[in-house]
Amino acid sequence: MSRDVDGLSDEIRSFVWAMTRRFRLEAEEVADLSLAQQNVLARLDRTPGMTGAELARSEAVRPQSMTKTVASLREAGLVEASVSALDARRHELALTAAGADVLVRIRRLRHDWLAERLDATLDAAEMDRVADGLAVLRRVVDATPRR
Repeated sequence: MSRDVDGLSDEIRSFVWAMTRRFRLEAEEVADLSLAQQNVLARLDRTPGMTGAELARSEAVRPQSMTKTVASLREAGLVEASVSALDARRHELALTAAGADVLVRIRRLRHDWLAERLDATLDAAEMDRVADGLAVLRRVVDATPRR
């Protein structure tokens, strides 16, 4: 069955938004964090030592927005800042032990929720189709240049 590109784009966008909302709901069980806050925790887990400006660029948000997000995470005790040993003007951010714990728990809940739904809903052939579709969608995302 052939679909038009606009319709397919709308369906994919709607699905991604629904999945994002569902993952946000799963995360609420652990902590009341916005998606922006969750993204910062994940980014700092992958790349500790980033500055607020670097985080803003990597998340494609304004520095002022990132300053607020980081401040709320610091207040919650999930992120800490330290002065760089090489450049005293550079304030590097990292997860605290509590921040790392929250992130692990959020990831575990999301993983468990999705794995349970996949197992309960799809048969082996459908799982193969989903895997094939994800490989194609990954190509679309990876081929898109950053603005």
